[in-house]
Amino acid sequence: MGGRLNFDPARFVRCPRLAVEGPGRVVLSRSEEDASGLAQLWISRWDGSAWSDSPGPLNAPAGVPVWWHQVAAAPGARTAVAYQLGQAPSREVVRIENR
Repeated sequence: MGGRLNFDPARFVRCPRLAVEGPGRVVLSRSEEDASGLAQLWISRWDGSAWSDSPGPLNAPAGVPVWWHQVAAAPGARTAVAYQLGQAPSREVVRIENR
């Protein structure tokens, strides 16, 4: 299913999660370190022939790492991603729908 998805093979990628949107359609979410070492949340979609990436990391504001995430999909429905931002002891839970 295509080549590597991480943007910089020298940086860590953590917690890959797969969800099936329908026949031949897969969503992959992953936490990937940026240049400053903070975990950023990325989503990629397989359309049956190629991967496409989200236009940027889903977690915001910049400089706040993603702590954990989960992705869920159902045929004919929108893909949902839940994730937690921040560092201990205070964390904020955010829920979004992928476009």
